[in-house]
Amino acid sequence: MTKLEIIHATHSNFSEFLRIWRDHRREQGLGALVFVSEEMTGNEEEVSCEYWTLSELRQYMRRMQQYDEVFYKWLTNAEREGGYPIIIFSSGAGAEIEQLHFSSVKKAQVS
Repeated sequence: MTKLEIIHATHSNFSEFLRIWRDHRREQGLGALVFVSEEMTGNEEEVSCEYWTLSELRQYMRRMQQYDEVFYKWLTNAEREGGYPIIIFSSGAGAEIEQLHFSSVKKAQVS
């Protein structure tokens, strides 16, 4: 699936993904649903989805030498607005380059 197809699927199945996100949130703490698009897997039919906790997200961002304050606000804003956060990994210009797409999925829209 492409990034746009993943966004569409998460919005179209809002209630189901919200329930999944809330279950993980309750069991593991604040975090996001993380998808890998077909650009990374090389298989259009296969999409992996994982739940990464705030701690795992911070560890990843620090490894990339990025600050985590902005995405912490994003996580808490998504929850406060009645939605859930998703991250989509896709490949960039080269195989070694990753692009991260951060979205907040809400019942009315994806931002």
